[in-house]
Amino acid sequence: MYGLDDQDHGTFGAYYVGDARHLYKIPEGLAPEHAAPLQCAGATVYSALADTVRAGTRVGVLGIGGLGHLAIQFAAKMGAEVVVFSTSASKEAEARAFGASEFVLLDEVDKVAKPVEVLVLTGAKYPDWARFLTPRVLAGEGTIVPLNAPSGDLVLPYVPTRPNRS
Repeated sequence: MYGLDDQDHGTFGAYYVGDARHLYKIPEGLAPEHAAPLQCAGATVYSALADTVRAGTRVGVLGIGGLGHLAIQFAAKMGAEVVVFSTSASKEAEARAFGASEFVLLDEVDKVAKPVEVLVLTGAKYPDWARFLTPRVLAGEGTIVPLNAPSGDLVLPYVPTRPNRS
């Protein structure tokens, strides 16, 4: 398993030899502790969004943590309409400051203004699929992007994920 055997790779190494096409200099004035999250979480979130989000896409971000903070900002900068789903009303101002245009509490997901086309999972657990896999919350041809890794399997019920669900 990565990180348990060979401490000479990745973030455990003292140095890295790599293809120059995949390396870049961190700008002067950007401290390593500020650059590091963008190298891991930032690359993860950006690559997933770049494959699924275009200007005007309605993107739901479930969870406001490290990945969630970046997902909100990147999606907003890509021109998406960002809806944040959270367990805590106290995070609304923060979510809006990062670029969210709508904020919905998890126990009120049916109050979302209109369905999201992309649902990005960044929280500590998978959502209650019975509440999220409805045409009111996730568009019929919607895309689910699981960036979180809670314990247990990602299991989606079949019937609510059919394209012509009602």
